[in-house]
Amino acid sequence: TLDNINPGENALIRVMQSNVEKQISLYASGFKLRTHKYKLVSLQDIKNELERERFSRELEIAHQVQTRLLPHKDPSLKNYAIRGLCVSAREVGGDYYDYFDLGDNKLGLVIGDVSGKGLPAAFYMTLTKGIFQSQAGASLSPCEVLNKVNKILIHTLEKGSFVTMFYGVLDYAENTFVYARAGHEPGIYYNSIKGKVEILRPPGIGLGLKDGSIFEKNICDRKISLNKGDIILLYTDGFNDTRNKNNEDFGRERILKFIEKNKDIAGDEFIHALSEEITGFSDNSPQFDDLTVISVNYLPEPSDSHT
Repeated sequence: TLDNINPGENALIRVMQSNVEKQISLYASGFKLRTHKYKLVSLQDIKNELERERFSRELEIAHQVQTRLLPHKDPSLKNYAIRGLCVSAREVGGDYYDYFDLGDNKLGLVIGDVSGKGLPAAFYMTLTKGIFQSQAGASLSPCEVLNKVNKILIHTLEKGSFVTMFYGVLDYAENTFVYARAGHEPGIYYNSIKGKVEILRPPGIGLGLKDGSIFEKNICDRKISLNKGDIILLYTDGFNDTRNKNNEDFGRERILKFIEKNKDIAGDEFIHALSEEITGFSDNSPQFDDLTVISVNYLPEPSDSHT
């Protein structure tokens, strides 16, 4: 190869050394010294570069998988502004959210997070989405749906892997929200009548961790009646874990304060304000986890709000 390579050309060769294969990149350049022409060939072991390229391709595939999981548009309901947002980190995780038209004026909303990161997490979430979609229409009880999903995942996920989920059914005719939680971050509810923020934290463990009987004993449905001006926020732990340059976590308390401060805006304006809030807090610090959120605003009468 050294004899045959010409100045300006590249070559790639594989060599074995102590039973270890190495990939060597060669580049030839020519120069003249006095009256003699010379050929200079540089050699470089590019194994690390190839590994970095492979990892980069894996992350790109994971980003594509994750993007395809997400809804292409938000629901359009007369009295509600519902918005979803997922901001992927550099190291892709398994965040997911979705909506389900259940008929009879009912809409399912789900948000989830697979343990781990990278391509395996993205593929596990693809699998979980398919399983969840097949079960969501079978029952209007979030608890029953999560029980069915767990019975499938317990035999599907590798040991040590699990999925957290928060699933709720919004009845936009009766204005109620029935929900259940499988080990996920608690939901947040702004009660406009009481003028305060409440935590939606029913019991529940992650999907795929325990068999049916144990899972069923640790999960239940809860129900709230909604009033105009109420807000429901579902999110993944990427919000809590976002850090600034002082190594401080964004945390749940800042989310609660944000809702109290921005309770009079809704829809795109609300989601944009939340995104600006966390961006300002992080001050361009590296983002290591996905940020995923669903906001539900029960719109007040036009005369009561500028929204």
